[in-house]
Amino acid sequence: MSRIRDFVITAAPWAAPDASQLADDAWIVLVPTHYNDAETLDTLGLAPSPTGDAFERQVYTLDRKVLCGDDVRFGHTTPHASEAFVRALEAAGVRGWSATPLPHASPNAVRGEALYLLDALGAHLTLDASAGNDTPRFAPKTVGRAGFPAHPVVFDGASWTGDAAGLTEPFASYFNRPWRGLAVRGDFVQTFERLHGRRLRCAFVPAAMVNAPATPRAAPPSIRTPATAPWTARPTPSELIARIVAHAAKYDHHLPPPAPSLDALDRVAAAHQSAWPEALRSLLSQWNGASLHGGAIGFFALTAREGASELAGRHAHFGVPDDLEAAQLRSGGAEWSLARPEGAMLFGWRCEESPAIWCVDRDGLVRLLEQGGAALGPAIPAAEWLHDQLEDLAYAADAGAWPASKWLGV
Repeated sequence: MSRIRDFVITAAPWAAPDASQLADDAWIVLVPTHYNDAETLDTLGLAPSPTGDAFERQVYTLDRKVLCGDDVRFGHTTPHASEAFVRALEAAGVRGWSATPLPHASPNAVRGEALYLLDALGAHLTLDASAGNDTPRFAPKTVGRAGFPAHPVVFDGASWTGDAAGLTEPFASYFNRPWRGLAVRGDFVQTFERLHGRRLRCAFVPAAMVNAPATPRAAPPSIRTPATAPWTARPTPSELIARIVAHAAKYDHHLPPPAPSLDALDRVAAAHQSAWPEALRSLLSQWNGASLHGGAIGFFALTAREGASELAGRHAHFGVPDDLEAAQLRSGGAEWSLARPEGAMLFGWRCEESPAIWCVDRDGLVRLLEQGGAALGPAIPAAEWLHDQLEDLAYAADAGAWPASKWLGV
């Protein structure tokens, strides 16, 4: 997890907030995680804040299919929050915020995490003037306090609404661009855990508030723009295979003959004390190392096959092996540096400049493993995962964003 760099200058522990360890009136500052390169496809630019204070928001295009599920993400100018976080804001009755869904890269209603861009409507948390500021690293802008708060962070509640969560006043230090932090009270953390049955997926550091209001003050109502509901269709393995075959020429699918033996599937499953979902077993059995959309997604072959060197040459920059069993042995250490869930089986790759390997866990859910230990994706069943990948890659090809491997995060 990464720090808020300028807003929080502190040390570990970088632990998730635990409601049982926080008093109702205790304040903490949430530490958002940065996006992985695979999660953000491009930046749409800056949009004005609805407060009209000339504060600008950074807007991204995201690939919802691989978002990792953290609750607070670092959006440069204002935090991004998960659906679970926004629902907790509503359940806790927090006022004075707006939440706008961040766009997915295509118009498709893919399954995955929804993230919202948060904004303050009216009041925001201000620093206690007596706490002081460190020397600014960057020249101040016309919007936002120059510099960053000293640690520990102390807020002045004299002008606060009394709500259990809020965005901070703008600061002008990060990359010389105004940005806001996100602070919550202990009772909000308790509401989140009661609502979702889990802890917040983000780190935190302690904070404090002086001059807290004895009773809530007036605040504008909060506004949430609903996110697009994801698809609910559950395609069958035979439907997915028929679709791949029908569009092989149009979308540059490489579909070699099936392997002479399927024993590798059983050996890998036994070694991991797991089982292949029907959709993946059908696909891996149908072709001995298929490659879809010009190599945007590839599947490990069950046995060595003719012409493998030509296909492997497309991916030689990170050494994708040619067979399923070899892949299981190269997922750690100096070669790929992947951290995978216990019992997870690797079955394919995504075309990138560093290893990005698809795996399926013991529950039959698919994740994307990135070099360095990142486990991305919302973890959805294999059939739904493949359906959404095919839909987005087809859109990329049909819209002229070819090769699709340079768009839609692959």
